[in-house]
Amino acid sequence: LLFALQVFAFPLPGGTSAHLSGVPLPTFLVGPVPTLFLSGSVLFLEALLFGHGGLLTWGANFLNLGLLGVGVSWALLRVFRLPRFRWLGAFLAGALALPAGAALAALELGVSGTLPLRPALGVMIGAHVPVGLVEGVVTAGAVWFFRSGKGKGGG
Repeated sequence: LLFALQVFAFPLPGGTSAHLSGVPLPTFLVGPVPTLFLSGSVLFLEALLFGHGGLLTWGANFLNLGLLGVGVSWALLRVFRLPRFRWLGAFLAGALALPAGAALAALELGVSGTLPLRPALGVMIGAHVPVGLVEGVVTAGAVWFFRSGKGKGGG
């Protein structure tokens, strides 16, 4: 799922891209540690097979999507741990984790001198807020589906 969500990227000015991360959902379903391993593996395969970011930027991509995405998602899961509010935590995780990672990526690009900081922040955050809202809706819907018992299979 992470691989499929991340592989569809929309190019942005400056050589970056916008895409779903998929990280909040497994964080909610299986926890932060397995999601970190999953995220790191997917990012490595995408860099190796498709050149997404390249192998030399794997660490920065893992920091932005993996560590920060899982951290934001796990923190929101802890805040919204009551079952009746879990959907809200899932929505916020999807909506906030992705733009937070995009802002960190823009900061890294700005500090490195690759792109001017202010335009990089504007483009990255501006592109990832709507994508994050979509990810929030998908994550909340999936968490509700699995937590309601409807996702257990077998009818």
